[in-house]
Amino acid sequence: MIHHFNNLPHHAALLAALLTAGVAGTLPAQEPPPARVAAKAAEAKRLIGVVRSDAAATHERARACQQLAVLGNPEAVPALAGLLADEKLAAYARSGLESIADPAAGEALRAALPKLHGPLLAGVINSIGVRRDAKAAEALGKLALVGTSGVGGEALAALGRIANPEAVEILRRALRSDSPVTRTAAAHACLACAQQQLAGREQPEAAALYDTVRGSDVPEICRAAATRGAMLAGGPAALSLLAEQLQAGDVVMFTDALAASRRMSGGGVTKVLLAQLDHLPPARQAALIAALADRRDSAVLPTAQKAAAAGPVEVRLAAIRALGPLADASSAAVLLAALAASEPGLAEAAEASLASLPGAAVDAAILARLGSGSQKTRIALTNLVGQRKIAAARAAMLGWIMAAEDLPRLVNRLRAAKTPQEADTIKEALTTASARIADREASAEKLAGCMTQSPLEVQCFLLELLGRVGGGRALAIVATHAHSPNAELQDAAVRTLGQWPNAEAAAELLGLAKSLTVEKLQVRALRGYIRLARQADLPADRRLAMCEEALKLARRDEEKALVLQVLVRIPSAKTLSLAASYLGRPSLKQEAAAAAVAIAEKIAPAEPHEVAKAMQQVLQTGVGGPPAARAKALLEKTK
Repeated sequence: MIHHFNNLPHHAALLAALLTAGVAGTLPAQEPPPARVAAKAAEAKRLIGVVRSDAAATHERARACQQLAVLGNPEAVPALAGLLADEKLAAYARSGLESIADPAAGEALRAALPKLHGPLLAGVINSIGVRRDAKAAEALGKLALVGTSGVGGEALAALGRIANPEAVEILRRALRSDSPVTRTAAAHACLACAQQQLAGREQPEAAALYDTVRGSDVPEICRAAATRGAMLAGGPAALSLLAEQLQAGDVVMFTDALAASRRMSGGGVTKVLLAQLDHLPPARQAALIAALADRRDSAVLPTAQKAAAAGPVEVRLAAIRALGPLADASSAAVLLAALAASEPGLAEAAEASLASLPGAAVDAAILARLGSGSQKTRIALTNLVGQRKIAAARAAMLGWIMAAEDLPRLVNRLRAAKTPQEADTIKEALTTASARIADREASAEKLAGCMTQSPLEVQCFLLELLGRVGGGRALAIVATHAHSPNAELQDAAVRTLGQWPNAEAAAELLGLAKSLTVEKLQVRALRGYIRLARQADLPADRRLAMCEEALKLARRDEEKALVLQVLVRIPSAKTLSLAASYLGRPSLKQEAAAAAVAIAEKIAPAEPHEVAKAMQQVLQTGVGGPPAARAKALLEKTK
């Protein structure tokens, strides 16, 4: 069997042809203007001349073949056919013939079959397969069933793409061959053929072909694929096959059956799945319940609700998760009960499913339980009120439904919290509110007013909140506290500035990196500044200026290495030179080499001289690994 990799059509030509075909298939047919028709004909004539010209360079002739493929001009067929025996241009000629709809293109490819050998013959066969040329089935059958042809695999694959009755009959004969290689190739071709039949709504034909492969002496992987296909084809045996595969000891067969069940139609599939549930071990029961949930069949509800209430943990977990997608309000009771479950994952899964259940009745059931149960359950219920945006719970001052004027009241609740769990719940509500309230300046003002009256721990948390709010007022408040005489407040403020969501904080961080005397805080400010240089949406010149400032201030190699990584985002001759300037520093050699090579790869076409110079510097350092290999490759390209 010959694997002819040079037969791939040129991507650009193929894409253009497909786009042209797509437009033609979706827009109303319109007669092109005569001038355009004449221009296309003239261009095709010129290109045909290039294809036939022995004086033209090989790449010019290849390009002409590609352009003729786009034009789809039948007058080009003889010229393209004349290149089918040319080892350098045959692939380009075939791509042209594949795209020309005129029957003459198919005739040319069929005519070449007895004249070619080896890779050239394999290429023509592949092109015939691309065209799905039914008239070639008989000739391909002879090549497929003759063991000495050397192209049996290609011929069978092409027949699989043609997929007409004659091709199917040949494939069936090949499945009975004495050659294991031929049988395997035929099985793959049959699977491709049956898939086309399924796509064309020929389910009975596809089911019959899948059954033939299943009963043939072919590799197990082919029979497994045929079994899966037979289930999807939905023939008379599909449901019994599904039940048989679900009972199989082989986990791959079981998994394949579940995958197929998700795509099979009809209530009978759900019945088969439910009938098998009690006969399976817990792990498989859990997987089967997940498949049932994906089918969105309400007939599953009673079974899923029962499984969610009691039984092995993994089965309960799968059932609880399934009740969310099934989206029936009647599941609320069992899910609310599961919020109190102590087994790992059950309460969290119940909360997620409850969040997706529809209906005011579910809201009412959640509100009725607010404040009851364990602390864990109360937190989950509070979260649900926020996730479901239950307006009737405004008195609980939850973050999802708060306005800026509500923030001080919730901060008061935080100050008065009696347990760490209660404080965490209020903090989560404040965090949610701060993120969603549109008026950032008003939110910052309200939070700032709470600072002086709050204990130190709450003040530190409020600084973090102001960082989430963002905006000018929040930045000014946090920046002021970055100079606080209280070490904890100063630490929280510098940390918050270092995590600021945009470049507004860059100037403050730079100033702190220059002025702070505590090394830990100076490093934190500098790292925050570098993070903004890397992540913020900035023009290249400002990003570069920030990198240069950071390199001047950095006392440690760790921060310099971070800046080198940022330079890769602004590739230029200047940043390449800047990265290369650190190659002589042993502790930064590896990072500098990696950055220099990454920048060089991006600018090599525009700056070959600078790239060559820098890559020589990289190699002279003796650095090894991928940077050295990439530097050598770049040096070769820029010579």
